[in-house]
Order: sequence, then structure tokens, then C-alpha cells
Amino acid sequence: MNWEELSNCHGNLVGPTKELLGDRPRKGVAGTRFPGAVHVRSIFSLPLALVGHKKWTDPDILFEHDILLGPDDSRALELAKEIRKQLVDAYELLHPLMEEREALAFGDASFFAENDVAKDRDEEVELDKDSE
Repeated sequence: MNWEELSNCHGNLVGPTKELLGDRPRKGVAGTRFPGAVHVRSIFSLPLALVGHKKWTDPDILFEHDILLGPDDSRALELAKEIRKQLVDAYELLHPLMEEREALAFGDASFFAENDVAKDRDEEVELDKDSE
């Protein structure tokens, strides 16, 4: 997959026209947007470069690159933690929207309609006697 294909997939939230090894994707995936797809944007530049939204030569990416791969390990770790925290926070905020969109699109066939674990996340799970 080249830069333009990767950028198109992430920018338009559509499936690739070919798999990583060049195989054809599953039916209904290529060029199709998954109904529950939502953009998880970062305020940092490196994650945006990883998904094709920014060029690797942009000055802000080079700045973050130099911190992460530079001599100051504590500064690099702090930046990595901040990037991770921001992305996790964004995902947690957007996950309910993704669930709702997916459920609206698929109704009773929705992953979330059929997945008791997804619906009852806060429910305590008890082990059966064989698992103890």
C-alpha cells in the first residue's frame, strides 16, 4: 500500500483496495466506509503521519521525531505518554458515537446488539467451577 492509498483509507475511513500482501480484500471492504467509523484525531503530529494525514517531512513531525529518538530518554518517554494519553482519551470519548452509528446501521445484526460483553462492561464476571 503506498502513501496515497494509506492516506485515502484513513482520511475517508474506507477499506483498502488490496490487503497487505496484495491479496484482494473481503467482499464489501474495498473502498467502503464502515458505518461505525469515526475519526480519532490527534493533537500531535506523529500519529497523523502514521496514518497518512501529514507528510513525514513536516517541521512539526520532525520536532516530535527528534524528541522521541533524541538523547533525552525522560523527555522522549514523557512525549510518548502524552501522545498515548491524548489518543486513548479521544477514543474513549468517541467510542459511544461509534457504537451508536454501528447499531443504527446494522440493527439486530449489530456487534453491540449481540455482544453481551460489550453491552455489560461494568457487570462483574463470575468464573464457573471448572475455571477456578
